[in-house]
Amino acid sequence: MKNKFLSMLFAASLLMLAVACGKKQDSQTGESTATENAVPDTESAFEGETGGDDRQPEKVPSSINFSGLYYDLNTATGYYIYWDTQKGEATSVYVSDAKGNWQKAAIRSQKPSAFFEYQEAEQTVEVTLQNQPVKLIIHKENDGAKNIDRFVGDVPQQVAVFLADASVVPITESQPLSQHLAEAFAGMKWQIRDPKTFQGSATTKVSTAQQGNRVIFTLTEGGTKAVFTCEVQKDNSIRCATEGFEDFSIKVKMVYGSGLELHFDAPTGEEIMTLMHQK
Repeated sequence: MKNKFLSMLFAASLLMLAVACGKKQDSQTGESTATENAVPDTESAFEGETGGDDRQPEKVPSSINFSGLYYDLNTATGYYIYWDTQKGEATSVYVSDAKGNWQKAAIRSQKPSAFFEYQEAEQTVEVTLQNQPVKLIIHKENDGAKNIDRFVGDVPQQVAVFLADASVVPITESQPLSQHLAEAFAGMKWQIRDPKTFQGSATTKVSTAQQGNRVIFTLTEGGTKAVFTCEVQKDNSIRCATEGFEDFSIKVKMVYGSGLELHFDAPTGEEIMTLMHQK
């Protein structure tokens, strides 16, 4: 039978939602969505267990561009970097506050850092944010992943992962982080994860569209279609609705393993589906 995978997936999903919504209580209304992060612990990442090769370049190669939007899944903090590839340095740094509003950090100094064998480049950028000195270490791994490690003094605080290039999501200071996240998700390519193989489905097509702080995910396989309307809340949590469940009771967790994943959960916690970022 054609389209069996997608048909069975959404039949099961709607059944779980129907059961879950029947058990919902009024006290669940104000419940916030938690974000999860599988990024390795920052301290262990800098213990040197893998060993460095003492590479200390004069500047980051012009082939590397750190410009774009980064996001810390644990603290819901956004970072935005403008980068000059010719100079090999950051020209502007923005950090979001608790309300998702952007604040421009003052760059005090920056220099390329010695980096590990598994990295292509690393830059240490020292900034002042809300009258506090903060050190940001921006690095690119050999597999293409780009991250920002945040330190206050020598204490690691956060790890932010790269979401979107500046050409895809240009920063608009008047718009909150939630809208930038929606724009980033809409600009990414996604695959639905097959629950049996845990690999991306080659037969189900995922398309996206953006409407303000909402992202519309449309999944099609042959003549079968399912639409999820997802809204990035002010606290950067994500809630979704689909046909028959317009109350946005589906919760989405952002998880980072080998790449960014969106886990869609029923109100009772059962996983409905997972979308994987296709690099």
